[in-house]
Amino acid sequence: MKKSTIALAITAALGISYAAQADTTLYGSARVSVDWNKPNYNSRVADTFFGGDKDNPYLEVIDNTSRLGVEGSEDMGSGMSAIYQYEFGVNVPGGDDYFISNRSRWVGLKGDFGALTLGTQYTPFYNVIGYTDNFESIKSFDYYLGGSTVLNLPVLANKGNAQLRLGHSVMYTTPDWYGLNAQGMVVMDGRTGPNNVDDWQANITYKNGPWFAGAVYERTRDAVANELVDGVATENEAKVRQYGALIGWDNKTFSLTGSWQQYKPDNNVDSFIDADGTFYPGQRKVNDYTVQGQYYFGKDVLRLTYSYMKFDNVDTKVNYVEFGLEHNLSERTRLWVEYLYSKNNLDNDKLSVDFGDPKANIVSVGMRHDF
Repeated sequence: MKKSTIALAITAALGISYAAQADTTLYGSARVSVDWNKPNYNSRVADTFFGGDKDNPYLEVIDNTSRLGVEGSEDMGSGMSAIYQYEFGVNVPGGDDYFISNRSRWVGLKGDFGALTLGTQYTPFYNVIGYTDNFESIKSFDYYLGGSTVLNLPVLANKGNAQLRLGHSVMYTTPDWYGLNAQGMVVMDGRTGPNNVDDWQANITYKNGPWFAGAVYERTRDAVANELVDGVATENEAKVRQYGALIGWDNKTFSLTGSWQQYKPDNNVDSFIDADGTFYPGQRKVNDYTVQGQYYFGKDVLRLTYSYMKFDNVDTKVNYVEFGLEHNLSERTRLWVEYLYSKNNLDNDKLSVDFGDPKANIVSVGMRHDF
């Protein structure tokens, strides 16, 4: 990161007032890789999810969450500061979406009371479970159970509503109490209906020397579930809960972390295929267990992650392995080589469709530069 006249020009372009420009920092990160992808799934998966493309390995140059942003603060005296961040996702290799806006954008106040921020921001859930989200490849596993695919392969269930970032949110972060911290967030997106708060979540974290731990709870009141009604897919409101816990140890040479997550809908919904042949994933209780180890030596870091996901009432499991080597050329530039493997063991009888056991192998070789 650095302050510069470029930063002032960027802040002016983004509409940030002159009063804040003097304290504004321009920062960014370019992250690009060449990926070798080897999917392996049957014709039913290919036709349903991938337009008939089956078992074809391919190479691609892709972006891995590159970003450009400005952030800063204004000292207002009496220990209080105004704080802000405005960040864009940037597609470095190119395409039609050079700027992607679904990144952190918020404003708030910080003082002895802690911090109060409003906008689009990282969630308390991710701030606990995301501790192991440190691989460079964008195809890394969704540790926060927020996606619908694993390595671009269907897991055939809605895994949850906890996400990296949520908009329309207000979040409070406590000051540090001898290593103990907490966060609370509410989401209010203005939809009409009985629920003024659409999502709320809270966490608590603790760090003491090499040991750290955290726990988090989320309650989503306006999730959507698809059900088959008279042969037609129909959207219904679905209330869900999500839990997470993490514990770890890190002495800066070796680290070991374990986490557990559970997604629990109030009402279970089965997967189905409608009259048009469209597949709709169901909503069932899901438990996920993740273990990660890291070893630091010189300018290099070795990482190994294993995750196991189990769906309740359906004999469906997901096994995921990721191994990576990261080499730091400097404080701001690094190279990586990562291998990712995912296999979905599906209960095709209960799904009433033969999806087989989709799996994938991916090798990602990339470079990252921060400024």
